[in-house]
Amino acid sequence: MQVSAVILDGVPQEDAEAAVTALREAGARAEVREQPKPDFRKP
Repeated sequence: MQVSAVILDGVPQEDAEAAVTALREAGARAEVREQPKPDFRKP
């Protein structure tokens, strides 16, 4: 089974890395990734 998920926005880097470590230890594939904020001024 494969599920994509975004877990929380605005989480401190250290907390995100700890969550990824826990997920990996449980056998999941996980990564920490920062997404740029959308620029709503663009047409």
